[in-house]
Amino acid sequence: MADVEDIIHKHLTALNLSKDERPRVNKAQAALNKLLREKFDPQGVVMLGGSVARGTVIRPPKDVDLLVVFSDKKFPTVASLSPSDVAERVRVELAALGLNARLQNRSLGLVYEGIDFDLVLAWRDPKDSLVLYLPDQQRHKWLRTSPAEHERIGDERDKGCNQRLRPLIRGMKAWNVKNGKPLRSFHIEVMMWEVWKSDSPKSWAEGLQLSFSRLAERVRRPTADPAGKGPIVDEGLTDTQRAQASRLLYDAAAIAATLPAASDPQAVLNRLLGPKPV
Repeated sequence: MADVEDIIHKHLTALNLSKDERPRVNKAQAALNKLLREKFDPQGVVMLGGSVARGTVIRPPKDVDLLVVFSDKKFPTVASLSPSDVAERVRVELAALGLNARLQNRSLGLVYEGIDFDLVLAWRDPKDSLVLYLPDQQRHKWLRTSPAEHERIGDERDKGCNQRLRPLIRGMKAWNVKNGKPLRSFHIEVMMWEVWKSDSPKSWAEGLQLSFSRLAERVRRPTADPAGKGPIVDEGLTDTQRAQASRLLYDAAAIAATLPAASDPQAVLNRLLGPKPV
């Protein structure tokens, strides 16, 4: 059992950003922050967000969220501007800086220093510094959210699980990628916060098996924004898609249950999560 536990732990650890990848992400973020503050919005700030900020990103880093928090001087009011107008204005100004960004529903996609970034345009709520307004092109409106509250909840849940939750979340995200991404990454993360709220896995093998089985049941119901600010996290997921994801998760739970007695645990992990990153 000890060997199996070590193999699982090493695989989950290998999913995290490597010692080379994290400095690359940090360096690119710092460079973009400097460029945009000098040429675009001196009072604004560009900071890491999403799964990188929460410590649940998996390798290789793709669609890394950068929160571009504008100042009041750049855009005095959000209410009078549509998300599409702001996004296009920002895209044009970025193009003038030699940065070719593509319009997405809630962000601008940009490849910078060889890394795929999602620039999430945002403003702070003047009444609550922890709340941001983000654009939603499909709704034609601004949405409220609280990345800081999401980070706090993630930290709290991980501590409650003796620092096992973040590695298990990365494992679930790797499974998601291997299966063609039937679920959104943040949806998986929020569900994991819920299903491990009251207890902690006794082993890595148990953690994997129970994570899959608990998510298989949990995915059948809508998932609210844990910060209580924005729309449901799994918006647009149909009943058919929920049922399909649930079946895949139950199948994964059955495979994970074979790990403790497996003659080749690494082969089982590869089948579940994809090849171990090197």
